[in-house]
Amino acid sequence: LCVKFISSNFIIMFKFRNLIFFVLCISLLTACSKDDDNGGNSVTIIGTWTAESIKITIDEETFDFLDELLMNCPVRAEATSSFNEDGTGLGENKCQGEVVESYEFTYEFSADGKMLILTQSGESNQYNVDQFTSSRLVLSQEETIFGFTAQIVETWIRN
Repeated sequence: LCVKFISSNFIIMFKFRNLIFFVLCISLLTACSKDDDNGGNSVTIIGTWTAESIKITIDEETFDFLDELLMNCPVRAEATSSFNEDGTGLGENKCQGEVVESYEFTYEFSADGKMLILTQSGESNQYNVDQFTSSRLVLSQEETIFGFTAQIVETWIRN
């Protein structure tokens, strides 16, 4: 019961700004240079992506982070990340189409394209690139927070 109480309060205890940064970081993970699903053409992260789902699993309990992203939004919130050719980007969180938070970031990929390094406000994070096609990207990260291991999986679709 204590574990469920702590895990259910995980998102609440996490600062909103840190959550937004986390969402952005996960979105960047899909920016590897793997071949796409259309015959081997090189896929690029350049463009705008929208979060389809962001799932956080702690102690076998899964939370839908998009539902928690903007708790005061009367409709489902929207998170987008736009990637530029020069390694910079802009993330935005929206409620009913209006931007409620935006943040700038830089990104780079590991030499093999399997890791994405995202930097915002001087803080860098590394993410696994699990799937990357011309229209879909899936990123993951495992973190230990408050003594619990959290598995985060984000699925993004290209606009």
